[in-house]
Amino acid sequence: MTHVTDILCVPGVTGFFSDDQRAIKAGAANDGFLYEGTPLTAGFRSIRQAGESISILLRLSDGQIGCGDCCYIQYPGAGGRDPLFVAETYAPILEQILHEHLAGRAVDRFRPEGDRRSANRGPPTTRSPALRCHPSVARRRSPRRAPSPAVLADEYGVEPTLDPVRIFAQTGDDRYNNVDKMILKQVDVLPHGLINNIPDKLGADGSRLLDYVTWLRRRILATRAPLPITSRSSTWTSMETLGLIFNADIPQMASYLGRLAHRRTLDPPHRGTGRHG
Repeated sequence: MTHVTDILCVPGVTGFFSDDQRAIKAGAANDGFLYEGTPLTAGFRSIRQAGESISILLRLSDGQIGCGDCCYIQYPGAGGRDPLFVAETYAPILEQILHEHLAGRAVDRFRPEGDRRSANRGPPTTRSPALRCHPSVARRRSPRRAPSPAVLADEYGVEPTLDPVRIFAQTGDDRYNNVDKMILKQVDVLPHGLINNIPDKLGADGSRLLDYVTWLRRRILATRAPLPITSRSSTWTSMETLGLIFNADIPQMASYLGRLAHRRTLDPPHRGTGRHG
């Protein structure tokens, strides 16, 4: 039976970045891809900085290496979330905990009860959601030499589906050019428009977002591939900025959302609608 012979926890970086949402909502201005100003959330060195990760490597007795990556969300420390994920802080503590609870253990199954217990051991500062689930990812990828979906289907007794996964994309700060990229690649859900401050993206009265939604619909219809528009949907992340401009008045917020919905059904566009069309 294959078992764990060694464990390494290696700090690294993520595919995206960690943002100080509090500073951005307070009006931090873009400086290229960065933001100007001083961070307001504990742990941040700058308002936008590289996201950090920990790669968990399980060396197995049959020579395989199981791996899983610990990472956290874009906006740590906001809305009651866990604080900024700092790999250099967590890696040695996590490695010690995993050595205590996984070294020498068999990895023939994915869902042993012991993993759920061991993932929550250690001081509270090590119980980040990023650390709780990814030791199991490392186990899932070994040692059966099978794709992860097949392992999960076997463990949970379900039949794998071959249906395509619907792709969800985000524009980031470049809310116009990145829409065109999504249209060209026929993304299923577009865009996850980043509305993370009031002056530049929402508008003090919400007018900037209303204009953006109007432009978005016209841009899709003017430039999309010949697929039915009903195969698309749109979403916007307001980062609680709606509550700020309407003073958390729910009827006003609901009325505004109705206006946004109406903007999605305006008159057909002219071909070649530009950014401010």
